[in-house]
Amino acid sequence: MNDMKKALLTLLLVLLHLSAIPNNYSSYSFLHITGDNGLSQSHVKAILKDSYGFMWFGTKDGLNRYDGSNFRTFKYDHKNPQSLGNNAINSLHENKDGNLWIGTDNGIYLYNPIMESFSKLEKKSQDSVCITQPIVQITADSHENIWLIVESQGVFYFDNDKQALFHYPVPDAHALSSICVDQQNTVWLGYKGKGLYYTNDTFRTLQLFTTKDGK
Repeated sequence: MNDMKKALLTLLLVLLHLSAIPNNYSSYSFLHITGDNGLSQSHVKAILKDSYGFMWFGTKDGLNRYDGSNFRTFKYDHKNPQSLGNNAINSLHENKDGNLWIGTDNGIYLYNPIMESFSKLEKKSQDSVCITQPIVQITADSHENIWLIVESQGVFYFDNDKQALFHYPVPDAHALSSICVDQQNTVWLGYKGKGLYYTNDTFRTLQLFTTKDGK
């Protein structure tokens, strides 16, 4: 058998194999959810699936909980001291206790799913700083401690065991855009227009990440 016949036989076998694979793409469909479906606002900035199976959507005008059929919207209510205190939602995170951390344009609010109530995180850090500015991002490390980027204020760390808040006023805090903590507890920071930085000594030093060729 020459090379041409071998190539044609191989191609034929591949096509037969592909034709035997069931095509499931037709079973997928997409639903466009807007204000007409119950979403409080179409500018969605944060999405979270919680441990109860609910989908949460943070918008510029309210927090939305979706059960697959219906929406429930949470907004500020001056008549209710346990309501959400700010309607501009930037980031969402569920902690190990099942409470929702909600990053708004005015600090952090905590949602208790059992009581269905909100409370503002007003704890002061070790340097007596409260979180008051817009939240850029909320994440957690491997020990489920919470890390936050706060616009113009820098990085905050919430220790679950000690129930203590720590503040790290990093340089150029206004340009911070993202944060991640790896398995070695190295904290990685993304900056707008300034690249990627990291620290593995609790912010005593902040190093610019470069590749082997220096770029």
